[in-house]
Amino acid sequence: MPPVLVVTRPTRTALGLTARLGDRLLDRPVIVHTLQRLARIAAVDRLVLVHPAGDDPRPLIEPFADSIGKPIAYYADAGHLRDRTIDKWAIGRAFALTCWRGGLGQATCYDELLPAGPLVDAAEKYNAESVLLVGADWPLVDPALGAAVLDNHLTAPEQLKLCFTQAPPGLSPIALQRDVLRQLADHPGSGIGPIVGYNPHSPAMDPISKDVNTAIDHRVRDTYRRLIHDTPRAAELIDRLARRLGESLLDADALTVAQAIAELDHADDIPLPQQVTLELTPRRPAAGRVAPQHHVDLDRGPIEVDLARRVIDQLAPDTTLRLGGLGDALLHPHWRAIADYAAERVLCVALDTDLLATHDHPLTGNPPTPLPDAALAALVDGPIDLITVRLNADSAAVYRDLMGVDGFSAVMDHLKRLHNLRAETANPQLPWIVPRLAKTTANLTDMETFFERWLRLFGTAVIEPTSCGCGLMPDLGPVPMHPPARTPCRQLGGRLSVLSDGAIALCDQDWLGRDALGNAADAPLAELVAGFADRQAAHDQGRVAELTLCGQCTEWHRP
Repeated sequence: MPPVLVVTRPTRTALGLTARLGDRLLDRPVIVHTLQRLARIAAVDRLVLVHPAGDDPRPLIEPFADSIGKPIAYYADAGHLRDRTIDKWAIGRAFALTCWRGGLGQATCYDELLPAGPLVDAAEKYNAESVLLVGADWPLVDPALGAAVLDNHLTAPEQLKLCFTQAPPGLSPIALQRDVLRQLADHPGSGIGPIVGYNPHSPAMDPISKDVNTAIDHRVRDTYRRLIHDTPRAAELIDRLARRLGESLLDADALTVAQAIAELDHADDIPLPQQVTLELTPRRPAAGRVAPQHHVDLDRGPIEVDLARRVIDQLAPDTTLRLGGLGDALLHPHWRAIADYAAERVLCVALDTDLLATHDHPLTGNPPTPLPDAALAALVDGPIDLITVRLNADSAAVYRDLMGVDGFSAVMDHLKRLHNLRAETANPQLPWIVPRLAKTTANLTDMETFFERWLRLFGTAVIEPTSCGCGLMPDLGPVPMHPPARTPCRQLGGRLSVLSDGAIALCDQDWLGRDALGNAADAPLAELVAGFADRQAAHDQGRVAELTLCGQCTEWHRP
């Protein structure tokens, strides 16, 4: 019988936040809920807690050990459950915390349980050829889903080496062969995500359409919430579920949890969004026809440093903060100081740029003058976790057409030099460097080579739909992408945009702040964000046409 490997971090989570394993949920610690649920999986013989050496979880568990119902073993990792890849995967997950997969580099919630080395060692210690893998802070993990994925795997472990479900993070374990973990341990930088994602270098059916995926109820699959008790907003959600379900939480399966979440009152569920964009300046060096600046006068100056700091001070520690928005963050004279300030207070700091110019080295010609190494080094040797580069092409002619400047060669040179400079830093895995391409009729022929080029060099690239700012610029996309039937916006309440003049935009489509919730200079963010409740109610009740911008929007379906 295989064991469950329970990745246990009593002090710091994989995301670098303060661990909450000892928080009380009903009348017992979070970790005890997790273990009691896992013990109900009949096909496992023991629960093996893999934890950092010197960070012992026993004091949290021993008062409740008799109630767990399965033998508990402990494996202390001398490497403290860390390697050079853990920060990479933490940042890779930062923008997809509520999805089981979809992070940078195809990172999944299971990559948050790495590194693989100590998991291999623990499996070998207990002579386990196969294991279930789960986190200790997954107190709502469904034993039935755990049993299903394990049974699926054990029917043909050589063929079904890794089995999973599409449940939201925290509800389902993953079952896998020890050899899979060994391969991950032997190839630093690799992860579970690429195994269950699409690989253009070896095209095949998406694993979610294969036998390795155990099908689940669509109501569970489509619950886009994080149910891991490790971030402030996820912990609050689980606490609210406990208050709603009471003692029935102890036996609640995944569907019961999903239905309870759907029934929660949105009016009581409006914390500050986890993803926040802070526009440092609306200026961009490349303002061709794919850029909002080509079509709209963004008549506002750069954000004041004091206002930027006040906004950052109000964000939760699990926030992902994008510096840039519609503009190029590098054109703000104090971008580095703002980034340094943010890095001490939020989970992830990302930066949006055209990578053509900086405040100190403005665009001076066509083609532009190459940036010096010092300007590029500032991006990879400091607080930035993720650099997104708006490239939009894979050829000089298409770049010139869309971006309005003959800068393709310069950006390509800058990207390659960034890659080399990053390799010389203390952590060559970070920052993530992510070229972006907004799909238009003009760059369709560039898409395949664009994606393959950057996936090979940086491990990730993004192809995204174009935006039109609710009609402020023409839709340059080849075909309409929105579904025929309107549903509530999936972004509303999950993201927040602070424009450089302090206006709190309803979403990233409100380029001019036409439906702003207020101004960050005048009131606390939490007070302003309360305005989301009225918009959310209008979406839930099908009254979208009443809203200033939402009735015109065609991008409500985006994740």
